[in-house]
Amino acid sequence: MTTVTSEAVWTKIGDDAEFLQQPEAVREATRPYVEALPNVLADSLDQPANLNNTMRAKFLFLRYCVDNGFIKAAVEAMPEEALGFLDREDMFPMLESALAGAIEMADELTGDISALLEENGVTEDEVMLSPKVGFNTETAAMYRAGELTIGELLVAQPMIIVKNS
Repeated sequence: MTTVTSEAVWTKIGDDAEFLQQPEAVREATRPYVEALPNVLADSLDQPANLNNTMRAKFLFLRYCVDNGFIKAAVEAMPEEALGFLDREDMFPMLESALAGAIEMADELTGDISALLEENGVTEDEVMLSPKVGFNTETAAMYRAGELTIGELLVAQPMIIVKNS
């Protein structure tokens, strides 16, 4: 069984250049959600980090965030200039509703992603090893060898699960 600690995940995400581009207040608002990942994904940690399991982990994390106030915390931490013309109080319910709807729609569309890929002539390896997923050299090698689990991915590159663009 893979052991993943909150501290290990938080420390590793702190090494990610993209994460570090966020304002410090936003990073700190994100912290409890990132640290919750080992518990949120407890039943998935030993599963192989294939496309279906990685997508499922992303959805579980997003649902956790929506259900536990992440949108409000992140909007409250955003600098004023990032809000544009939107009012902070109006922004978070709008974003929360949009994200919850997108999660449900994406979850339905990706139920069996392998079949969808096959229909479109794309292999799972092509997707998983693409720059869009963003494995570093170490995680890519573990994936190719069939040794990468969701738990190993959390310890090595948590942003792959946290980032949802």
